[in-house]
Amino acid sequence: PVAVPVPGLGEASGLAWVAATGRFFVVGDQGSLVEVEPSGAVVATHRVRGNLEDVALHFPSGRLVLLAEKKGELVVWDPAARAETARFALDAAALLGREPADRNQGFEGLAFRPEAGRPGGGVFHLVHQRRPARLVSIVFDPTGPARTLGATDLVDSRSLRPFEDLAAVTWSERLGRLLVVAESADRLLVVGLD
Repeated sequence: PVAVPVPGLGEASGLAWVAATGRFFVVGDQGSLVEVEPSGAVVATHRVRGNLEDVALHFPSGRLVLLAEKKGELVVWDPAARAETARFALDAAALLGREPADRNQGFEGLAFRPEAGRPGGGVFHLVHQRRPARLVSIVFDPTGPARTLGATDLVDSRSLRPFEDLAAVTWSERLGRLLVVAESADRLLVVGLD
């Protein structure tokens, strides 16, 4: 492995590969979204309001969905227009089944899994770090109008006990499984859709 410094990034917290552009999009905690070539060359840096924790590609639209932890929002970004198109507030209590104990331990990871017949063409999976630590699955169309996402958008919300400190999630098409990082236990959890 080779470390590639990315100027202007701050603390990197998530990345997504966008095959259409042949670039990585990396988010940083300080509200930065950076387009990076596979070589490590920075193409552009964008300021996006929020404490950004992760980013996922919404395959049907080609848009990026960024997770802003402290405000509990999903920010939709159009890479072609290089502009934010919408913000969807997350009703954490409705999605988690109770009020979170600490706003600074909010949603940390985000992944998109294509599934025909669903609103928006698939399912978004989020992990809530702790208190409560949960894997939450929701459906919505990120190209639609901004609104609050809550109980009507919820597909599933479950604990991955005994694991806490859920920090990241991704979808592996090849495995047909979600991969979840349980950071404090140094574990990669392989999770079936059931």
